[in-house]
Amino acid sequence: MVPDGDHYSLIARAQSETPVKLDARLDGEIAPQRKHLEIVASVSLAAGEIPVAAGALDSIGFNDAQAEVRLRQDGGKAVLSAWVQARDVEGRIAGHSIFAPEIRVNLDSSIVRWDSLQLRGPGVEALTSGTIALADSERLFAVVDADILVDRLSSALGQDAVQLSGFGRLHADISGTLREPVARALIAADTLTIAGEQLRGSHWKRQLPAKRSISCMAPFNRTTARLT
Repeated sequence: MVPDGDHYSLIARAQSETPVKLDARLDGEIAPQRKHLEIVASVSLAAGEIPVAAGALDSIGFNDAQAEVRLRQDGGKAVLSAWVQARDVEGRIAGHSIFAPEIRVNLDSSIVRWDSLQLRGPGVEALTSGTIALADSERLFAVVDADILVDRLSSALGQDAVQLSGFGRLHADISGTLREPVARALIAADTLTIAGEQLRGSHWKRQLPAKRSISCMAPFNRTTARLT
């Protein structure tokens, strides 16, 4: 911290080589008499893989990543903002690979936001946007649109014995809170085959965990399902 007239300047830098190459920088200005504060912390990570011990998530790999956190105050309440961005992100979840070409998440005035985030997994390609209001009981609003290759997804979930195949599309609206999300989904399939038999003009319902259910109607070779 260096005195500079009526304020103090902050400058700091750190580097690390493990678990990935990291370059961090801290810059700031503090002026107590003017009640002014601005601190910016930035981090750059080179390509690498970081082990993670969080539930089913085993590790996260990426080509490169950057993050910035900014704290600013001008007389009134301090405002925190931040963003995280990474390219070629791959996560290992329960042994399966989930890939995102690019991830960018923003934090502004206690609102976490992501837009047009692409995700690819076994049999699934999805696009999602959403927000989390941290100051409002972590209230969650998100939209997910996905293309589904039913046989690959079924195999990844260990359901080969069911013998499902076909192609489907999913649209889901997610609300509630981060701890108690509520999903409403519509699944449409132009073709759906179960045990070698194509589903035609039928209706089926299957009970899912957490007291959620799928109901499915297939008039004229088109299958529609709703998840509540």
